Amino acid sequence: MVTTRAQTAAAPPPSLPLKDYFASLSYLSLLLLSTPVVLPSSTSWFYGSGDSIVQATSADRPQWEFLNPITHDPAATAAWVSGGVAIVMVWWGNKLRKWWGLKADGKLRQDGRTEMSCWPAVIPDAKQQQPLRPHLRLPQPDTQLTFTPQTKEAVLSTLGTTVLLALAMHTLGAPVAMYLRTLLFAFHLALLTAYPIIATLGFPDLYDAGIAARFRLTRLVCEWRAEDARERALAFPLAGALVGAWVGAIPLALDWDRPWQVSRVGVSCLPWAESAEMRTPRCRQAVISSTRARLGRSYDSPKNRADTPHPKAWPLIPLVTSILGFVAGSWASFATSALESLRKEIADDQAANAPKPVAKKRKGKKSA
Repeated sequence: MVTTRAQTAAAPPPSLPLKDYFASLSYLSLLLLSTPVVLPSSTSWFYGSGDSIVQATSADRPQWEFLNPITHDPAATAAWVSGGVAIVMVWWGNKLRKWWGLKADGKLRQDGRTEMSCWPAVIPDAKQQQPLRPHLRLPQPDTQLTFTPQTKEAVLSTLGTTVLLALAMHTLGAPVAMYLRTLLFAFHLALLTAYPIIATLGFPDLYDAGIAARFRLTRLVCEWRAEDARERALAFPLAGALVGAWVGAIPLALDWDRPWQVSRVGVSCLPWAESAEMRTPRCRQAVISSTRARLGRSYDSPKNRADTPHPKAWPLIPLVTSILGFVAGSWASFATSALESLRKEIADDQAANAPKPVAKKRKGKKSA
């Protein structure tokens, strides 16, 4: 019995290559987690200063030395982290776009094949059993960064999301005087949430042809509900970044007096300080008294006035926790997809090895 290629053809690979996803996700986690630790340390080198950065506040509560560049200038830290995350997200968006099967021009392949699964078409013909000629082979996946129409849409959506998030943060209590830090943090959060999805899927069509795309985008962004492995790779990190940023805002209102959480006022004056920027004499006097007690030196000295009162370390904690949430959501996506793939393989194996029912032959009546 001659077996043709049509009978021995392997099943198509899964929509999301788990091996490549695991390797890329490990590299992504390393880059994102090292961004808030490594890049802020470059501030002194960037300005040509070889002096090490010392702890600026809360001298009675020493911290690890590697945290000093991070907590010394929260605005510079937010700028460094946002720049690093922007570079990483461009690479990650290109990876996601390839896994979703988009070509370099941003259009879906008509034959249903993705760049991760370019296998020859199966045709039961003797001539097709010969190897393809070099000039007839299918193109290999492009590993270089490709700027597609989705990239332009992703940049525009990131900028628009930055403005919306900044307004929402100020509405929820972010210091108005620290609008630059708020904009940097909003840009950082927009890179983690808006850029990957729009860089992969693009803006949906506003007409009838884009109904399904609009519904899918609404389901992923608003409901965080994914139906397959590729959608989980978009929805879970988005949810993790938003939840992480929200959880990271909780310690900001607590009076722990740490360099990464130091506040301008005590707990009793916190509501007035956030809204009125220390307009009341009571809050201003509380800051001066607490600063004198903490530093043990004259507050009125011009040399020390630059150090006191130190502004609140906004947005250091949400900046880091949003990255942790994004990484945790990404690994939750991988774990869910891996377990689902394993369950499907076990079910298929059991179905293939299940004994087939044997049809009983009915005995006919013998004729006389």
